Amino acid sequence: MKRLHDQTILSRIDALASLFESEHRNPVNRAIHVWIGMPLAGVGILLMCLLKWQGLVLLLLGYAAMFAGHYIFEKSPPTVVNSPLGPAAGAAFVIQQVFVRPVRRWRGTLRSDSQP
Repeated sequence: MKRLHDQTILSRIDALASLFESEHRNPVNRAIHVWIGMPLAGVGILLMCLLKWQGLVLLLLGYAAMFAGHYIFEKSPPTVVNSPLGPAAGAAFVIQQVFVRPVRRWRGTLRSDSQP
């Protein structure tokens, strides 16, 4: 039963990561998200517990960078405007790239575990 549950989690991560990839086709915008926007927003959220204003500033700077990437490079609104799953899709993309794909490479399969 646990294996089935793991496959469900992996298929959800794959689906959300696919949403992120479909909304972030431009490599510059994707780099802005992964290397600037997401880290600033993530650190901002953590800092809000200790240093409220500094954390809020970092969170807003991170989102501003991601919004700018969409409007300048993608010529489209951010995913979060069209779907409340936008932030989850970004997190799933990072999880997939950092954890899931290396494990699948090691196991010798890059296809989704949800596929037969």
